[in-house]
Amino acid sequence: LQGLRDGILTKAQTRVIVSGIRHLRTENRKMIDELLWEEPHKCFEAGDALLRDAVAYWALILEPATEEDLEAKAMKNRYVGAYQVNAHSVKISGMLPLEQGIPFMQVLAREIEHSMSNGDSRSQNQVAADTVFESITGIKAGGSIPVALCLVMAQKTFTAGGGEPVLVPGYGHLSA
Repeated sequence: LQGLRDGILTKAQTRVIVSGIRHLRTENRKMIDELLWEEPHKCFEAGDALLRDAVAYWALILEPATEEDLEAKAMKNRYVGAYQVNAHSVKISGMLPLEQGIPFMQVLAREIEHSMSNGDSRSQNQVAADTVFESITGIKAGGSIPVALCLVMAQKTFTAGGGEPVLVPGYGHLSA
């Protein structure tokens, strides 16, 4: 990028441009770079959102098939995962294609707005977390959660106070 080489662009502008052109062929990247510098006051002084829109517009004109490939890739690469962070927390993360992600975001925004307008004491993040939990599990967040605890232990430990550790499947051993 010309502006990057000359030190004219901000880091934010550079990120906007690079993210918008990184999937394009080299000749089209160069063409967008030239277009940006034809009237820099229109591109760089109008704000990052308009800069992002301009780059995306030119990218669609120059390589429309690439956009279709990216949409197919987003659908193919969707995922949700979870892992235990520590003894008290689980981290959930994922990626959805735009047509699934936007409705997801809209539902969360609607639930947050509804809760805030009703004077809910929870933070916006807590409302969003509770909404996702309730939608997936069908259990009211903060309510009682049905638990089935399976223990594998020696009979002597169970009946006579033996000291052999107890196995909790999926967790590990506990002291008797």
